[in-house]
Amino acid sequence: MKKRHAWSLGICAALALFLFAVFLSNPLKNGIVSFMKLEEGVVGGGLVSEAAFRAAAAAGYRTVIDIRTREEGIEKEKQFVESLGLRYVNIPFHRGKAGSEEALRLDEVLSEKGAKPAILHCRSGNRVKMFWAMYQKMKRDGEPDRAPETASPERRSA
Repeated sequence: MKKRHAWSLGICAALALFLFAVFLSNPLKNGIVSFMKLEEGVVGGGLVSEAAFRAAAAAGYRTVIDIRTREEGIEKEKQFVESLGLRYVNIPFHRGKAGSEEALRLDEVLSEKGAKPAILHCRSGNRVKMFWAMYQKMKRDGEPDRAPETASPERRSA
């Protein structure tokens, strides 16, 4: 009976150690809704927990790029992020009103010396996916694109 108990305890300890190591290997992944690695030095997703911001600051992250609008309540996050010594940048991006200017601004921010590693986020992660695709297209083609809802009818059908 003692052998079985010791064996079970050993398995539980090994599992706990493994899970702890996984969490430590990327604490941001657990604290960002719909976490995604966008490129080397840039992660993204939805809302970011305070614990994830703390982990990011401790891990050497430099910049938080929030693409939510003022109406979504960005001020509290801005104050918290800056209190951790991170740079906070707001580039409001929402359907029907965003496009080239925002993609160009993202390029400016990410191109600045010392901007990375960086976190790019919105509320759910969906806008980050759309915004990142536009940004990548702009980098690839050398010309910013418009959000699908604001593109001309010719471009939408192309």
